[in-house]
Amino acid sequence: MAYDTVVPTEIDRDDVSAATDTTLVGLDGVGAGNGITFANDGRMFIEVENGATQTIATVVTQLTVDGQAVADPTFTVPLNEDHLFGPFPPSVYNTAAGMVEVHFSDITDGTVSVWRLS
Repeated sequence: MAYDTVVPTEIDRDDVSAATDTTLVGLDGVGAGNGITFANDGRMFIEVENGATQTIATVVTQLTVDGQAVADPTFTVPLNEDHLFGPFPPSVYNTAAGMVEVHFSDITDGTVSVWRLS
């Protein structure tokens, strides 16, 4: 499995707009099972801009309850649509290194941006 690590763009509520250039990772042809990681403080969310085939984003949970892993949530992004996901509570999603892992079923043309709400 391959990951691209991305650094979030610092924004506040007044800065959130479609015109803000926050494209950080182009996902052209990443293929099934690959994805991104990003540092998470609980105020992060991702924007998936999908330009071709439908993809499913899976956010990996790190939490267990009574020895059982918590199911990873999945989000479907149809072709030619943009979707926002988050925030990601650190106690559920952060790895030991403080990162969130997101896998994609397939992206042949799209981008992912990581935003931080200040």
